[in-house]
Amino acid sequence: PLGILGVTRDINQRRLAEERLRHSEKKYRTLVEQIPAVTYTATLDEASTTIYVSPQIKNMLGYFQEDYIADPDIWRKRLHPGDRERVLAEVAQCHVTKKPFKSEYRMITQEGKEIWVRDEALVVKDDQGNPMSLQGVMFDITAQKKAEEQLLSYQKRLRTLASELSSTEEQERRRIAGDLHDGVSHYLSLCSQKLKMHRQEKSLRPETLEELIRLLDQAISDTRSLITELSPPELYILGLEAALEGLINRFQKNYKIQVFYENDLKPKPLSGEIKVFLYRAV
Repeated sequence: PLGILGVTRDINQRRLAEERLRHSEKKYRTLVEQIPAVTYTATLDEASTTIYVSPQIKNMLGYFQEDYIADPDIWRKRLHPGDRERVLAEVAQCHVTKKPFKSEYRMITQEGKEIWVRDEALVVKDDQGNPMSLQGVMFDITAQKKAEEQLLSYQKRLRTLASELSSTEEQERRRIAGDLHDGVSHYLSLCSQKLKMHRQEKSLRPETLEELIRLLDQAISDTRSLITELSPPELYILGLEAALEGLINRFQKNYKIQVFYENDLKPKPLSGEIKVFLYRAV
């Protein structure tokens, strides 16, 4: 041997590039594994086979990362039967058109629990523009969906209550009209008839005059009772308790039905609207 022939190259730039790449990968992995969503990469085949999924899949569906990836058809299996056909059609459309995929659907966890998922993904292409894979994120929106369902339920109840209120108001109008017809209108009509019968007389007989006075007094009494029912003065002057007591006394007197009323004498800081509402309810 005469010697050693060698070549020394400066690889500093390559080392720096590798270090930057490792640093970027670490930052990307940290970001992916910390965000409150499942990130994934899937192929563009019929089953949309998962080739990568972030560890958050354990919290969402109960599967470890490696177990989820090991089953190429697991995503399709976990789709809710009621949503499967629709979602698979949407994914197939995304594969054909290469447009972004956005969908909300239900999935079944490993424990058999039903959850709602919002899934958004894009078709990734290579430098030549050829589609390579589907990359996306899945969010657990179960709490949001439950809130929406609860809101819809409240809105339905409000519509029902509004309908019942309208019906109750109409019934109250009919009752008032009936009271006016059977009470005040009746007595005033009798007075009118009797006056017409005695129109030619220069003076009314005492018994006729007394009967007219009685009918008018009754009409006045019924009118006052109706006014009290519609807007009781004691409710605004003396308060809810006094108004209820007066209402009960009139009810017992008119209908001969015994009512038990108890006042605990504790202060009740209620608004005027609530007082009127409670009075109407009673």
